[in-house]
Amino acid sequence: MSKEKLNEKDLEQNIEEIPEYKPGLVKTLNVVAGILFIILILVIYLPAKIWKEEETVRNVGRYRMTILNHVEDLYKKNERKLSDGSHSGDEDRFRPA
Repeated sequence: MSKEKLNEKDLEQNIEEIPEYKPGLVKTLNVVAGILFIILILVIYLPAKIWKEEETVRNVGRYRMTILNHVEDLYKKNERKLSDGSHSGDEDRFRPA
């Protein structure tokens, strides 16, 4: 009986000496959680910034295409006037000297 009590005491002491969580593992998990938190913030913040930049580029492109469309319309309008012969003498301005 005393041998069983001795083994029980040793067993209880060994159980109390083993920490529930290993300090190295806890530190590693904290570092991993911090890195994942930073990645989460980047995943939320960066697309919004990229979308804003893309919208600016898209608006500038549309503005330029509108200008090109107006220039093309003006060119076609002037070309029709010159081919119809209904010009008002302004062609002298466009001829080289």
